[in-house]
Amino acid sequence: MKKQSVSKASCTITSPPVDQKGNTSNSKTAMKKQSVSKASCTITSPPVDQKGDFSQPDGNMAKSLKTESRKLESGVAKKKDNSGLAEKKRKLRSCSTSRGNKKHGEKLRKTDDNCVSYIDSEIFHKMQVGKQIGCIQFTRNNSCGTGFRVGSKYVITAYHVLEDIFRPFWKHVHNVLSVKERKEIKWTKDILPVAGSWNLSKFFSSLDPSKRELLLQAAKEMITDSCHIKMEFTKITGGTFFKFSHDPVAFASKKDDVLILELDDNQTLSAPLRLTEYCIPEAKLHVFGHPDNKILQHDRDCRIIEDRAELAEVVKEGISFFTEKGFDSEVVKEDYSPCKLSRNHILFHCSESIAHGASGAPLVVVTDIARVFGMLQTGHPKLYYNNHCKAKPLDGRPELLLEYGISMKKVKTLLESNSLFQLSNDLFSDESSSQMTQDVETLTLY
Repeated sequence: MKKQSVSKASCTITSPPVDQKGNTSNSKTAMKKQSVSKASCTITSPPVDQKGDFSQPDGNMAKSLKTESRKLESGVAKKKDNSGLAEKKRKLRSCSTSRGNKKHGEKLRKTDDNCVSYIDSEIFHKMQVGKQIGCIQFTRNNSCGTGFRVGSKYVITAYHVLEDIFRPFWKHVHNVLSVKERKEIKWTKDILPVAGSWNLSKFFSSLDPSKRELLLQAAKEMITDSCHIKMEFTKITGGTFFKFSHDPVAFASKKDDVLILELDDNQTLSAPLRLTEYCIPEAKLHVFGHPDNKILQHDRDCRIIEDRAELAEVVKEGISFFTEKGFDSEVVKEDYSPCKLSRNHILFHCSESIAHGASGAPLVVVTDIARVFGMLQTGHPKLYYNNHCKAKPLDGRPELLLEYGISMKKVKTLLESNSLFQLSNDLFSDESSSQMTQDVETLTLY
């Protein structure tokens, strides 16, 4: 027996000697004594058979062994670091071997492949997307969204981003106008003008000059002075503010959740993003946005959902999951109901952090140049994105969230169906993006 040191405790262990043939001996001189500070105990080891193997101890001996073993363990425990470092190391080893079903000893590895080619990064750098994508902010509160430059002097975003500005303005207009004057405008049941160009000068052209001036002043205070878009917001202290014109709404549709605003001409505007009506097959989907008023975020590898069976499975599992979380099953079903494959809309998965609060973000694909083929509008189920849902985590099921966007092809159709051909040509013609195209095409593509 060898000498063992165990924290302020000592133990004398008596073992029956074994002769050269492996038999136990009655000689006591062969016993060895171990001494380790202050306290001692005597443990009698189980007998050894002729082959040198331990035989099964009787009940009293086993009980004695367990008792003395506990004493030794208690001594060892006193020596453990109070910081729990050993336990932390054990958990770390467990994590590193279990995450992603890794084999023991294999290094921790990313589970998502969000790499992009160098040329994609070079194109975005050359385009200076921070100057083309901005954060739409309210001057009176913290509401925000994302918008991006299109055409000669416009910004496009989701209508609901600025709904809190337009709803009270048009309610005010409706109250000021007489019954006869209201008939000059086609209204929806929400007391908003129908989809189209909300040209205030045209709407108010037949009014008494004093009343027209009163309403135009209200528009300036309630719309133009109440919001702006912050471009180049790529650093916390950075950003350039751009104002909208005094008559800003080039096109609006609450139903389709689309809003196109005109920027003030007395500013140096950045080049627009180039729009396309078509989704590029097998191209990576990039989403740029300002979720929750943050600096520009870039999700580099979102996945478009194109398989109906896959979509049906996600919706089915999502309804089951959120119902189990305590939500009303009918409400959950209603929230998932718009999630259908369509040529006019895009369903995709993106990072949860960018999906929440980035309404109006451009959906970008890259081939030889970057093109916007859609715009993020909302996420489903909507109930998850409500503030009270933060207390109901996804439990590692982010794939149950579906992002929903409108295609640029649908936007063009909306403009042309409202006879806004000049605006459509401005936004979708190559001439409006010629400078950006020339800049990008100077890159050498490999």
